[in-house]
Amino acid sequence: MLLDNDDDQLAFADRALNPTKSDVSRLYNEWRKNELGPDNGKELFDKLKMEIMSYNQANQHNGGRARLLVYQDCSNSCNDSDGESEAGKKASQKKRKRSQPMIIAICTPLMSKSSSKHSAIQGDDFL
Repeated sequence: MLLDNDDDQLAFADRALNPTKSDVSRLYNEWRKNELGPDNGKELFDKLKMEIMSYNQANQHNGGRARLLVYQDCSNSCNDSDGESEAGKKASQKKRKRSQPMIIAICTPLMSKSSSKHSAIQGDDFL
């Protein structure tokens, strides 16, 4: 592509008008962290707890609710080292620290209504 004048060359060189791929990527990552929160770590769980509390408050009048259960690390209380080498113990402890299983249970208002109707049908009033 031939550039006709110097203004076109300056426009292409100006990163405010023509950002590079890394500039766009960095700006997107900043936007994503600000708008959606962190993608890993303790901050993720804190944000998730806040979202669940918000969901529960917004839907408490119509039966919707959510719950988060995070399994705690059992490296101090569990005895799973039967014949395991010292290196194997360290590797499994490192794996437990890296991955922390969790359960998120969501009961929507519709699910709550159908569940309460199902329990009413199963009661003595059905027949």
